[in-house]
Amino acid sequence: MNRKQFAETVAQAYQDQYHRQEWRRSMVMNHPVIDYSTESETFSSCSSLTPAGDDIRVWELSDGMFGSDWNPTKRGIIQYIMAGDFDYAWREIVAEISDEVEARS
Repeated sequence: MNRKQFAETVAQAYQDQYHRQEWRRSMVMNHPVIDYSTESETFSSCSSLTPAGDDIRVWELSDGMFGSDWNPTKRGIIQYIMAGDFDYAWREIVAEISDEVEARS
């Protein structure tokens, strides 16, 4: 599991849905979610209304989750996820994926 690729996927999905300039948005219905494909070992984003299929749903994004007083840039979100403050959340995501893979075996 690649944390950098996860961070880039989250940042892009967040910006597509919640960018402060509406013309820059490329929104999905409901909330964007992050899925992990065990087949390709990559993260992707889609609408929470889209069935996960064989992918593992690992995170749901919401407006303001990176701070309501801060207008996060894609780069800022990536830096936040790659920083030490996100280590616990990352370990939880990795554990969730590992548990799901094991349960499917």
